[in-house]
Amino acid sequence: MKKLLLGIAAVCLAGFTFAQDAPLWMRHSVISPDGTTIAFTYKGDIYTVPVAGGRAMQITTNPAYDTAPVWSPDSKRIAFASDRMGSLDVYIVAKDGGEPRRLTTHSGSETPLAFTDAGHVLFSAGIMPSAEAVVFPSNGQFNQVYRVSVEGGRPTMISSMPMECISINKEGAMLYQDKKGYEDYWRKHHVSPIARDIWMYTPGKEPQYRQLTTFGGEDREPVWAPDGKTFYYLSEENGSFNIYRRTPGDAKAVQLTHYTKNPVRYLSAATDGRLCYGFDGEIYTLLPGGEAQNRGGETAGLKMREFFIGNTEKTLANPLQKVYNLLSARLRVAVPRKWQCLRMVRKWLSFCAAMSTSLQWNIRLRSR
Repeated sequence: MKKLLLGIAAVCLAGFTFAQDAPLWMRHSVISPDGTTIAFTYKGDIYTVPVAGGRAMQITTNPAYDTAPVWSPDSKRIAFASDRMGSLDVYIVAKDGGEPRRLTTHSGSETPLAFTDAGHVLFSAGIMPSAEAVVFPSNGQFNQVYRVSVEGGRPTMISSMPMECISINKEGAMLYQDKKGYEDYWRKHHVSPIARDIWMYTPGKEPQYRQLTTFGGEDREPVWAPDGKTFYYLSEENGSFNIYRRTPGDAKAVQLTHYTKNPVRYLSAATDGRLCYGFDGEIYTLLPGGEAQNRGGETAGLKMREFFIGNTEKTLANPLQKVYNLLSARLRVAVPRKWQCLRMVRKWLSFCAAMSTSLQWNIRLRSR
């Protein structure tokens, strides 16, 4: 019986360890302009966590799907997309949470892209522009770009063609990735005429569009550096998606990260130059001047591991509960009920499961 109990305890410990080591698959991570906080999406809600470490805070709590957070220039508010009223609309909420305000009502899959200033949000949507502005029928694939006040109201169309992942510098120049075709956004190693490139749009009396990258594969998610002269972006030029730095007009870029197995996603930058990105389901930062090194697959940077899970709907997949259910069912059949050890086993498994679901996962920082 001792061996049985020890075996069960070992299985519980293994499951507990797996739960801590498995990626949390936090998505759409974006660092605030002041470099103090990171917002991200986890299981359909928006969370924030301090860059310096600490407990992550759940900003939205809604059965609907909340995603794509975007920071205001003063780092005090977050715009995000939510389908709580049916299709995706743009909402805005204070960085510390509260009641979100709905900004759009067009049922056009509205998704925020960037703030032009503290009072206006750019968003992507398919709202059927005038016939003269339509590129071609696309069934929502080639959305337009609109601007709306943070108080809501009627939006203004900024571009009739798709402009994704917009980043705006102090002079108003917009970096964006184009969209030429229907290719799956998550496909890896895509090389074709419809692969994405980075462009720069300069508004004015005579607006200018300038293509900044020409790699045959995917270049995407550009963000301005604090100087507003250079920019960072993701590219598969040397294999998997990695971070590059480039100056508009330069033929060559400088590669900053050298991951080989998994792609870098969700690139963003703070005004102090700190970069934030997702890798293998976790969140990382790269400090200014810190050249990323290939560590043979060892992840480095800021690993956002864990945050407090307050209810069962938001808990991670709990392998201990599965072990408990399986063993309980097996033992009830294989072992007579009069064996008192069953009660001990079930209490032990329940205790382990309770510990797993009430963990306060702390942030571990590993800065480059």
